[in-house]
Amino acid sequence: MAQMLFGHGIQHKGCMYKDRAWLYWHHDFRKERLFIQRVVTFFNNDENGDEDERAGMLAQLLTCAIQEAQDWKLKDVVIWGASADVRSAVGMLEGVEPVFEERRRETVSVRWRGGEEVKCVVEPDEHFAWS
Repeated sequence: MAQMLFGHGIQHKGCMYKDRAWLYWHHDFRKERLFIQRVVTFFNNDENGDEDERAGMLAQLLTCAIQEAQDWKLKDVVIWGASADVRSAVGMLEGVEPVFEERRRETVSVRWRGGEEVKCVVEPDEHFAWS
């Protein structure tokens, strides 16, 4: 869609902070939003990585997402089900006015593969919703 609308394709579909965290996003040009689909951090419970360090790292990743949205002239950056870490990171960003909304219900996607035997595996919705 980006190729048709703007004459060039999307170059970035997410960003990474060293080997400690990453996030993945989707451009929705119709709704003029950048949807953050997945936020992953790699911290063990044993590590001494404190909450401020984690929030700072996520704030840098969110800054990349905001820049991507601005580059494509998308009005909003949306994160569904933001964790406490992500909420702390958003609070660290200057000039950002977050709106936190809770979804009324969880959506579960079920995929049934082949044959008579049914095996149901419940995975986070983003696994199927964007593929």
